[in-house]
Amino acid sequence: MNIPCYPGCPTPDFIDVKLQNPDFVVCRHCRKILKMNGFGFVNTGSVSKMPHDMSPFEVGMEGDWNGKKFQIVGRKRYFFESGYYRNHWVILFANGTISWLTDSYGFYGIVSQIPFQLPSSRLAQAAPDSQMTLHDGNKYVIDCISSLISLDIEGEIPESQIQFSSLISLEFSYQNRLMAIVDWIGGAEQIYYQGQMVKYEDFLFKQPARSMKDWF
Repeated sequence: MNIPCYPGCPTPDFIDVKLQNPDFVVCRHCRKILKMNGFGFVNTGSVSKMPHDMSPFEVGMEGDWNGKKFQIVGRKRYFFESGYYRNHWVILFANGTISWLTDSYGFYGIVSQIPFQLPSSRLAQAAPDSQMTLHDGNKYVIDCISSLISLDIEGEIPESQIQFSSLISLEFSYQNRLMAIVDWIGGAEQIYYQGQMVKYEDFLFKQPARSMKDWF
């Protein structure tokens, strides 16, 4: 669908929205954040242009994974207290389903949200390199626990929350194949992602990845 931006945007073009019901859309021209409500989109502020990092991906890239064509339509970038960052790229498959491509320092995964919750008491006692039984009954290793400083967004975001007073992110792995991420918000609410680790070579992109000169 095409939606108009707000007065003051430097381009008269409509925003070409790929997702059927995104919660947020960031205009790539004026950086306004448009939030979906029951009557359409409303302006909720603006964001600065996201600084470059070492990710080879960008919004608009098209590719193929496991025989399924997809397009990258948005991104969340977490920046943590330790200086560590992690990207969650929104990938829209040709059949209309949505997943996230996680990307951090050359490590990649494909994950989806599932309605699973861990007891808060277990999360409070979690420690790196310890194990925890997750949604599939397997004991995953806790690879890292990180406290969020900031969350940046661009493109289309299919999640209703983009601002957090407190968020702790736990990353899990199982036998170097399966992965899970739990975003623990304010010591109460959880967003649970599960999926698998992948290699860059697993993606067949129509266009080349961003070159190193674009990283900085």
